Amino acid sequence: MPSTINVTDVVIQSAKILAKRPVLLLPTLVPSMFLTLWLVSISTLASAPSVLTPIFVLGLFAALVSYMLVGATYPILVRSTLTGAELPLAEAFRLAFRRLLTVFIASILVSVVIISGFILLIIPGIIFTLWYFYTISSIMLDGKGAIGAMSASKAFGRENKGKTFLILLIVSAVSTIISSLGLAYYLVGIPTEFIVVLTLLAEAVVTAWACIIPSYAYLTYGPPSDNSSAIGNNLENNSNL
Repeated sequence: MPSTINVTDVVIQSAKILAKRPVLLLPTLVPSMFLTLWLVSISTLASAPSVLTPIFVLGLFAALVSYMLVGATYPILVRSTLTGAELPLAEAFRLAFRRLLTVFIASILVSVVIISGFILLIIPGIIFTLWYFYTISSIMLDGKGAIGAMSASKAFGRENKGKTFLILLIVSAVSTIISSLGLAYYLVGIPTEFIVVLTLLAEAVVTAWACIIPSYAYLTYGPPSDNSSAIGNNLENNSNL
């Protein structure tokens, strides 16, 4: 049986992991790079509609896949940090890429379920979000397929739905504060260039911290039998759904 999450521990220890390994900030830059290239391509090709449409679709798809890939690296990186192995980023990306198909399928399924819940009565969407918050962590740490990971996340999230909701509230509050810093910087007279740099850096820190949180929570408080499984033994099972 999974244990009850200690919200304070999860929030603080996740921040400490990032402080211990600042290199964990780097994966969050990958989606930003794809998104920037995508926006530049769109603005450049705006006068050529026949070319713009496929570029728009392909760029959007690449950005979404990069977000999934980055999300899949954090469970591996957090686990390696906690065990003292400190796996190189390149190796974490390699392992995440090998599970990308499963992560993609799970992300689509979870998105459909959550969006359907919000369309119905909003409350079901919130509940589904709490249930499936740990799906990617289960895929990468337990070696499960998409359906199995969703089931594991649901079991863990259902037992900790109040705690998970509080964690998401804290992350949202911190993110909102960071987003408002730009205005605060402007009001005290800081040059625009510095405002942009400081805001981007702060947002990168919060994003990395938010990515570490579910992995740490699942590793620390998740099902012991699942958490003891070796990543390497199950990473070959890309087709296991």
